[in-house]
Amino acid sequence: MANFVSIEAEARERAGKGAARASRRAGMVPAVIYGAKQTPTLIQLDPRIIVRELTRGGWKSRLYEINVAGTPARALMREVQFHPVSDKAIHVDFQRLAAGERIRVAVTVQFQNEATSPGLKKGGVLNVVRHTVEVLADPEQVPDFFQADLAALDINDNRISLFVLLAGICGATFGFGFLSWVNTVSYPLNVGGRPMISTPMFIPITFECTILAAGLTSAIGMILLNGLPMPYHPVFNVPRFVRASQDGFFLCIEATDPKFDRTRTAEFMDGLGAYEVSEVAN
Repeated sequence: MANFVSIEAEARERAGKGAARASRRAGMVPAVIYGAKQTPTLIQLDPRIIVRELTRGGWKSRLYEINVAGTPARALMREVQFHPVSDKAIHVDFQRLAAGERIRVAVTVQFQNEATSPGLKKGGVLNVVRHTVEVLADPEQVPDFFQADLAALDINDNRISLFVLLAGICGATFGFGFLSWVNTVSYPLNVGGRPMISTPMFIPITFECTILAAGLTSAIGMILLNGLPMPYHPVFNVPRFVRASQDGFFLCIEATDPKFDRTRTAEFMDGLGAYEVSEVAN
């Protein structure tokens, strides 16, 4: 069951810019509750309520129960307009929630146990690409936030750097050795008594062979360590998998995870509004 934050609001009688300015002069923030195929409800809020919710963070995924003259309305805070100079909230849009109608909302991701993560202690860097995850779910099942536990996050396989180093050494050795063999064995050419092996002349080709070997090894190693190419995986047998790249995506949770629980995982996925949850035999 989702938690709703209760806030108090007053009804506004008129719409339009003049009425909105009158609300602001009275020290209130004009707002509107729309959606669910109902007539929009014009309200005004105490600005301290807006400031409180904005400073808490995650307000876009927080569910609200707005009490207007004793009538509750459940809604999401969709947009807040700010004054260009004072940066104060001047208008708020709420989307009314309807029972049984799924909503699309961005849920905040919280990261825990960064201080105890073995990978971060070894010098790893946590690169957070997205701080929210967009979900499509029933309003009653929207989570307050997602938790990402970093306690077991480790740098498990750093062999690729060793492979790249060895490949670079092999590339440099091959480049220098090949040029030496050409100039001394295959096609020796004495030009004015100059040495057959000229290190400065060999540097460009040796450098290019080093970069080529290291780059190819890095790319191929990354592909292999990620298990690619993958000509077959049991998830391919799911009938709707063919639509994964058309109008949605697949989330595959491996049962080898020590924290995996079949029942709780299925319930969690259903709560996120998944179109289908399938158990795939390995």
